[in-house]
Amino acid sequence: MEAALGQPVRATPDAGAWLFRAGGCFLLAVPITIARAVMSRSLAVEQGPLLSWLAIHLLLGVPLFLACSCLARAYATAPVTPWRRLVVGAVALHLLAWPALPFTSNDVFSNLAYGRMARAGLEPAQLGPSALGGDDPFARLVSPRWRTTPSIYGPLCTAVARWAAGPGEPLAALVRFKLAMLLATLALVGVAFALGRRFPEPEGKRRALLLAASPLVVWEFTSQAHNDALAVLGLALAVWAVLAERPWVALGCALAAVAAKAAALPVAALLAVSMLRSARTRWALLAVLGTAVTLGVTFAATSVIPVSLGALARGPLVAAGAFDADRHTRSIPDALISFTELLGLSLQPRLYWILWAFHIMSWTTALAWAAWRARTPRVALHGATWAFLVFLWTAPWTQAWYGTWLIPLLAVEEDAVLRSVGVVYTFVLVLQYALPIDPTTYLVINAIPLWMLWRARRGQTTMLGRLVPV
Repeated sequence: MEAALGQPVRATPDAGAWLFRAGGCFLLAVPITIARAVMSRSLAVEQGPLLSWLAIHLLLGVPLFLACSCLARAYATAPVTPWRRLVVGAVALHLLAWPALPFTSNDVFSNLAYGRMARAGLEPAQLGPSALGGDDPFARLVSPRWRTTPSIYGPLCTAVARWAAGPGEPLAALVRFKLAMLLATLALVGVAFALGRRFPEPEGKRRALLLAASPLVVWEFTSQAHNDALAVLGLALAVWAVLAERPWVALGCALAAVAAKAAALPVAALLAVSMLRSARTRWALLAVLGTAVTLGVTFAATSVIPVSLGALARGPLVAAGAFDADRHTRSIPDALISFTELLGLSLQPRLYWILWAFHIMSWTTALAWAAWRARTPRVALHGATWAFLVFLWTAPWTQAWYGTWLIPLLAVEEDAVLRSVGVVYTFVLVLQYALPIDPTTYLVINAIPLWMLWRARRGQTTMLGRLVPV
């Protein structure tokens, strides 16, 4: 009727427009990250006075909330948006988010310190950044807590860090490392759309955006330059190979992800189990595993294996808070320990080990259940999704970027309820940076997906599930 009267009809923004708007919101966060560095007079992330620290995080929460809102609308309008606009919008989203300085994590400087150690002939898997000396500009940027901690990253991450920590000051090295993570993330965007093409429209477009335009991926990989981008890229390639029915390629990509970070090991192990249960690949895989074990024992005996590979075995335990009763943060166990301390109960060391034992029991049970059900690679991916969720809910030490491990698996998850819960979880993991009050914030953050699962079990939906359509 309005068009008939000569009045203009207001066009509804499609997903491409919402992606550009989300990128603009992440761009608004860039001056906030610069202000943080100026206020602290350092590139390193350090907590200053409590009120100013909370104020600047609340300020950061505004663009993050707006970006998440735009991305939720992009998911909703993806089915009616051409593929070309989705790809252009996703790439623009990451390019606009890239200039941010470290704000919510100091890990990038640990990576650069390990890379500098590798260039100096020091072994990062045996020594911490303090081995560089107290006057080294890279070592000074590492948080004091981690200056004596050896690297838990695989040889692939060490190689990238070694390249980034080349000649020049820390700022130049930071730019190089952020550029490497941007390239890995843009490659991840390409894999995401290749995954989406394997699903019928319009479902494929929405699944592609779950990975290519996840707010957690944008912030943690593109803005904060976490090396998990390398591992998640390998996992995404493995997921693509599963959809393409190329199990050997999938296993190889998963192992490449393990070479970046041991977090990918459950996916590689479950894919191997599914191949062992297939008559078509069983004997060939047994032969490969036998050869690998023989070569591994031989190389270990002759010290041919680089010491940095030892970090792969230690990585998952250290990342979850093992070996140190004071290492608990951003998790449900952390909340329980902190509340007992508030009550004046001196149970911290004992309670920590009880919760650690519960974590190991829960996680191994989840992995055993996933292995029992892994009759095909696709079912193995479903089991890995649950294993990652159990890890995030029960480990004493977790970080928001650990949630990125889930995202390639969620993009192909067949269970709509689990997919919705996982995607909402990744959204709130980003939004928690607006008010990072440990442990209260993280108790709420981890309770949200559990509450959604409980509601789904009773046949009820939640408002959050409807706000983020997947």
